[in-house]
Amino acid sequence: KPYDPDSAARAIDGLRRAVEQQRRLIDEKLARPPPGESPRAVDAEGSAGGSQRAATSAGQPVDGERQADALNGVFVLAVDDKPEMLEVLSQVLSADGAVVVTETSADQALARYPQWAAGGGERLLVSDLAMPGRDGFSLIRQIRALERDRHLQRLPAVALSAHGIASVRRRAIEHGYDVFLDKPIDPPVLLDSLRRLIDR
Repeated sequence: KPYDPDSAARAIDGLRRAVEQQRRLIDEKLARPPPGESPRAVDAEGSAGGSQRAATSAGQPVDGERQADALNGVFVLAVDDKPEMLEVLSQVLSADGAVVVTETSADQALARYPQWAAGGGERLLVSDLAMPGRDGFSLIRQIRALERDRHLQRLPAVALSAHGIASVRRRAIEHGYDVFLDKPIDPPVLLDSLRRLIDR
């Protein structure tokens, strides 16, 4: 297909607007869901109730204002092929006290994982599913295999995807993720999901 500069410019502009929207959500600290709809989160039991606990229909945390640095000292490995998305994740998680390491591919994440996982402390994975080459499904399968083979502690994992249809959600959980979250991310729901994984 011939290169279309106008189409490429529109795609870049759309991505820029999406990143700016995420940054506004971070600055506001709260993200309002569409009218009459709560942010979606699915856990390993297939329940969407976690999102209801994380935020009301007005976007306010059920438990009141969140405590600052609730993820203080928690190590997070964030994986996404889009650097702009990694920047958003890093800002959201770092603002909550997490120590964030980012990788732009599943292969890079797997290369880093054994040494990173052996570092001790609370550790979490947040990964996109749709990535070029090895995708997020393959990533979590390989991580679970390494955990079994090397007797590593199980890594709590959150899957992110813009394709939130039921089959994708189910497949993510079946492959080894603990929670599925829709893109674009809702910062309070993401943080609430990570806190609940730590508290399990």
